[in-house]
Amino acid sequence: MISVSGDLLIIAGALALITLALVLWTVVDVARRPRWQLTGGQKAMWIIGSIVGWVLVWPVAAVTALIYLLVLRRRLNALTPPVAPQTTWDPQALGGGGGGPPDLPPAAWYPDPAGSSGERWWDGRGWSDHVRPTGGD
Repeated sequence: MISVSGDLLIIAGALALITLALVLWTVVDVARRPRWQLTGGQKAMWIIGSIVGWVLVWPVAAVTALIYLLVLRRRLNALTPPVAPQTTWDPQALGGGGGGPPDLPPAAWYPDPAGSSGERWWDGRGWSDHVRPTGGD
């Protein structure tokens, strides 16, 4: 029978708790990311992978969490959100000619230009009254 000292169990337990803290930090950070940074599938992959990794092989989960927190998180934080389309156009600002409106962005959800923390639907020609929380799924 293998004998394990009490000190070794304490060290292993401490490492497991530190790893769990890193995994939980990763899970919470990934879950809070806006949709334009990580899609729903990417979020699910990181969350499930982190939790399953900790349950099965917590040292691997620690490495995965550290990679996310030290590398990927910095890259995500450096990204800029998509620019909300302009709500008006001025032909004079486009060179003084008449003509039609400039090429407008495609219909999609964009950060609300009214300043709310949510997103507003741009129908390809103008803003709608439809607003949703940021990262709405």
